[in-house]
Amino acid sequence: MNTVGIVLVALAIAIGLVGIVVPVLPGGLLVIAAIGVWAFVEATAVSWVTFGIAAALVGVAEIIKYT
Repeated sequence: MNTVGIVLVALAIAIGLVGIVVPVLPGGLLVIAAIGVWAFVEATAVSWVTFGIAAALVGVAEIIKYT
C-alpha cells in the first residue's frame, strides 16, 4: 500500500476513534472497516492477524456495551 493509502486508512481510524466518543459517527464500524481494507490490500499473515485481533476487540466491546 502506498503512502496515500496508509494516510487514508489512518484518517479513517482516527475518525472512527472520534466516533467512539461522539455518538453521531459509527466509531467501531469505521475502525474495523479501515483495518479490514488495509488487511485486504496488504494481504499478509500479519495484516490478517491484526484484523482478527481488532475484530475480536470490537466484538467484545459491542457485547459489553449492550449487556
